[in-house]
Amino acid sequence: MRRVSAFIVMTILVLGLGLPIVSLAEDSPFNDFYTAFLTTDESDSGGFGNGVSMDLLQDEPVLSFYGKTLPNSERHVHFASWNISTHSWDVETVTTLVGLGYVPWTARTSLVVRNGRPHIFFSGANNQLLHAVKENGSWVTEAITVEGAGGQYPSAVSLDSGFAVCFKDQVTNALWVAEGTGGSWTTTKLEADDSNTGNNCHIARKASGEPAVVSNDQNLRIPRFVEKTNGAWLPPVSLEQPSTNASGQYPFILVRANGDIYVFYRYANAEPNDGSLRYLIRAGGGGAWSAGPSLNFSSSSSYIGAYPYFIERASGLLFGAIRRRMSSALFGQSTGIVRYEERADGNDWAGYNIFGSCSKRADVSYINVKEDSAGNIFVVGFDPSCAYGSKDRVVVLSRMANGGAAPGIGAMPFSVTVKDTNGNLVVGAEVTLFFGGSTIKRTTGADGLVTISAAGSGAYTIQVAKSGYQFADIEGEATPTYYSFTHSAVGAAPTITLSGTVKTNSGAVIPTASLTLNGTTPISINPQTGAFSIEVSHGMEYTLTIDDEQFTFMNPREKGTVWGNLKFNYVGFPK
Repeated sequence: MRRVSAFIVMTILVLGLGLPIVSLAEDSPFNDFYTAFLTTDESDSGGFGNGVSMDLLQDEPVLSFYGKTLPNSERHVHFASWNISTHSWDVETVTTLVGLGYVPWTARTSLVVRNGRPHIFFSGANNQLLHAVKENGSWVTEAITVEGAGGQYPSAVSLDSGFAVCFKDQVTNALWVAEGTGGSWTTTKLEADDSNTGNNCHIARKASGEPAVVSNDQNLRIPRFVEKTNGAWLPPVSLEQPSTNASGQYPFILVRANGDIYVFYRYANAEPNDGSLRYLIRAGGGGAWSAGPSLNFSSSSSYIGAYPYFIERASGLLFGAIRRRMSSALFGQSTGIVRYEERADGNDWAGYNIFGSCSKRADVSYINVKEDSAGNIFVVGFDPSCAYGSKDRVVVLSRMANGGAAPGIGAMPFSVTVKDTNGNLVVGAEVTLFFGGSTIKRTTGADGLVTISAAGSGAYTIQVAKSGYQFADIEGEATPTYYSFTHSAVGAAPTITLSGTVKTNSGAVIPTASLTLNGTTPISINPQTGAFSIEVSHGMEYTLTIDDEQFTFMNPREKGTVWGNLKFNYVGFPK
C-alpha cells in the first residue's frame, strides 16, 4: 500500500518537482480539506487518474481510477481512501493489467459501495469487463463474460438482488447490461450491433427498484433510453431527433425521490463548439418526456456539456457538475469544472466554477458528485491542470461544506479513538457528537476509531459510552483555524478480580505461603480460609508467583492477560 500526501492549501505551487499549479475559483464555496493530488511514479501517457469514480464508505469518499507504469503494456486499477489521521490518501493497487494497451481518457471505472464493501467494475485486457471486490483485506477479481470484446465505459448500480452494469462491446459497438452478483451474471444485449451505441452509457435504479440505462448513439447523434419493467427489458427509445452535430453525448440518468427521471446530456445544435447542457424529464417515471431549459455557462461558445453528474440533495434540490471547455482568442482552449445548482425558487439554475481553468484542451474526464449525511458535497474529476501531455495528471477531489449553504467553517471531520486506562483499544463503544444542532452516533470497530463529519460551528460535545466503562465528556470549540478535530477518549476499565485459595492436597490451609503479583505486589491470604482476592486493571499482563518453605506447588507461576475475572486454586504438597 502506498500513502500519498495531500496538499492542504488553497493555491498549490511546487517548484522543481514538475507538479501542476491549481487554484480554486474565487466564487467557489469549496474548501480545500479534501483537495488532493494523487500522484505516483506512474507515467500518465497511458492515463494516470483516468476513469475516476467515487462513492462514500462510512461517509468518507473512496475512489477508483486507472494508472500506468512502464513498460507500456502494464496498467493498474487503483483504489484510494482518505486517511483522516494522517491527512493523506492511502492508495492500493487493485489489479495489474498486462496487454491492455493505451487507456484513453474516456476509459472509466465504476465504484459502488455495497454492504460496506467497495466493488469496482472496469475494462481489462482486450476490453474485457472485470469486477473486483475487497474481501478479508484483499482484492478478488473476476471476469464477466460476453460476446465480442465487451467491457468499455462500464457504469454500475446496486440493486436489491446485486448489481446491474451497462457497458459497450468495443468490437460490435453494441450496448450490453450484466446483472447479478459475484460469480453469477446474466448478460443482455440492449442495442443492436449496427446502432453504434453504448458510448458513455450510464445506469440508475428506478423507483420500482429496476434499472434504466441511457447511452449515446454515435451514428444518429442522439441520446437513447432503455429500461427494465416487470422483469423484462423494453425496446430502446430515442430521446432526440437525429442531429448533424454531436448532440446526445455523455448522457447521465438521475431518478428523483418522487420517481421523476431526468436525463442530462451535451446538446450541440449549431457550431461544433456550441455545447450546452440539456436535460429531459419523465414525470413520475412514466409517460412522455419533456425538455428542461438548456443550461449555458459564460457564453454560447463555451463547450460545457461534457460528463455531467447530478444528484438530488437531502433538501430536494438538484446539484451537479460538468466539464467545460471554452475557446477564446486570448486564452485559447481553457478547461475546468463547473457546478450547477437548482435554485429553491424553481425559476433558474446557478452555475459557478469549481476548479480553476487551464489553458489546455484536456476537457475529457468523468466527474462524480456525492452528498454525505451531514450535507457536505464532494466533487471528483481527473484534472490535467495545465500539464497536458506530461507525467503530472492528477485526480482532484474537493468538498463543499454543507453544500455551500452555510457561512463559516461548514462541515468538519471529528475523529475519536477510544481506549481504556491501560491503552487498550475499546471495541463497540458508542460515540455521540452534539454539534451544530445535529446529533450523530457511531460505534467503534476493531481499531477503536470513529470518524464523523458534521456541519455547523461553535461549541461541540462528544460523549462516549460502553457498559462497564466510565468516560468523561469531550468538549471543544470549532473555529476556522482548524480543519479537523482529533480526540482520544480514555475510559476507566471495568474492575477485574483475581481470586482463589491456597490449600494442601488434603484441604488444609497454608497460612505461611507467599503470593505476589508481578513480583512486587504481595497478596494477603486469609489464615482461616486460605482465600485471597485482589482487584486489577482490565487488559493488564499479570504474573502470579507462589512459594513456601514447607510445600511445593504444581503451578508456582501463572502468566497471562486480564480480560475478565480469574480464579486460581493453588494446591501444595509437602516437600
